[in-house]
Amino acid sequence: MKPTKSLLLSFCVLWITVLPPLANAGVLFTNLVFFSYTNAPNYGWNIEFGAGHGGALVQGADGDFYGVTCKGGTVYESDTSPPIYGFGTLFKLTPDGAFTSLHSFGDVSGDGREPLGNLVRAADGNIYGITPNGGSLPTSDEGTIYRISTNGVYTSLYSFGHELAGSDELHKVYTNTDGGVPYAGIVQGSDGNFYGTTSTLGARDGGTVFQFKPDGTLNTLFTFPYLSDASYATNGNGPFSELVEGDDGTFYGTTYWGGANGAGTVFRITSTGALTTLVSFDVRNGYPTSGLTKGAGGLIYGSTGSSIYQVTTNGQLTTLNSFILGPSGLILGSDGNLYGTTAGDSYNHGTVFQMKPDGTMTTLYSFGGPDGSTPSGPLVQGKDGYFYGTTTYGGPQWTGSAGFSGYGTIFRVAILPSFQSIKQIGGDINLTLIVMPGQKYLLQYCTDLAATDWHNLGDPVTAGNPVPSVLDHLGTDSLRYYRIELLQ
Repeated sequence: MKPTKSLLLSFCVLWITVLPPLANAGVLFTNLVFFSYTNAPNYGWNIEFGAGHGGALVQGADGDFYGVTCKGGTVYESDTSPPIYGFGTLFKLTPDGAFTSLHSFGDVSGDGREPLGNLVRAADGNIYGITPNGGSLPTSDEGTIYRISTNGVYTSLYSFGHELAGSDELHKVYTNTDGGVPYAGIVQGSDGNFYGTTSTLGARDGGTVFQFKPDGTLNTLFTFPYLSDASYATNGNGPFSELVEGDDGTFYGTTYWGGANGAGTVFRITSTGALTTLVSFDVRNGYPTSGLTKGAGGLIYGSTGSSIYQVTTNGQLTTLNSFILGPSGLILGSDGNLYGTTAGDSYNHGTVFQMKPDGTMTTLYSFGGPDGSTPSGPLVQGKDGYFYGTTTYGGPQWTGSAGFSGYGTIFRVAILPSFQSIKQIGGDINLTLIVMPGQKYLLQYCTDLAATDWHNLGDPVTAGNPVPSVLDHLGTDSLRYYRIELLQ
């Protein structure tokens, strides 16, 4: 049996006393990995590339996490002096932080390069992702779709850039139908097919929405227009973010450019390619690059470089929060709240935050540099209830001065259990807990803090939602101390 680590929270309850509820639980932050660029074993550099965002980790069926770095690894460009290392890596991470590099991109002919976007665990148990560069086509270098199994078998499935035509004299009039340079990861729909976007190219050179079937067939569902096209102001241009499937079976996404104000759009598209523009962003709160998240009641949440917003399926937009240093994507936590990161700058190194559906914000952690800096990708919540994420910079190479340094980190954030209320009911004490669904905990008591013999109130419990109250019969005790042990 794997040994557990514990974090203890102690509370004293006189049998006639009721403690007030705690407003916020504490937070436990842990650095799991420091990337080392080209040095084994922690190959990789989690730097951003272009207009894309860092990729969120994904938890596999085996319980381990899988992720990518955009740079680093073992492959280098031989035509530069000195050689430039690193077209990116694929890695595996156990919840305890054991790191394994699985693949260095560019290692085989026709391989993709500089992976970006969120990974997805498919129904077949494999992990799927994209690269915005590389591929097997001789006349283009416009990205790939790939798959990796949980035992590390890597397969490049598709290369973008078919039928690329044009010349420099004609300003590259592209005629390829499948688009190119996908910045966002693919998602698997309820129909078993994968859906995604490319940021550019396509028949009208404005990017595409595509369907990718498990048999390797790619269908272009919609092509966005170039900025000189009249429909640029309606349909937008340049989708940079992941799609999300709504409760209605259609997909929702964003464009970075275009729309009525030129600052991007929110759109809805069916699996057959019928697209409807729902929102045109204003220049003050537009230009979205992060994927959308489905919340309760069919609401869709997203972020731009300066705001977090909520949009209904009929296109009603509500800005929930505005930022100077923008958020890097949202996820819906198991407790019904939204969680994300802000990237920060050279002086403010970014944060992890919680946002309630009404927009109330709580900063859970602020990065300082050696512990990480500039988280550029969304979080992922593990089955253990903890949140896992990456930073672009920071770590042991951090210089301590203004600017960006270090190769990035992988971190874990735990929201610690707390007591919401403690009430006397006759000869019993009713304890109501706040524990993140998925976390494993044990409730204990003793009658003397100097003693070491804490007694269990029941067996270890994996929290659900909501966490049930616990009724403790005091018996002849006039004084009891309670604590929650978080089992990791």
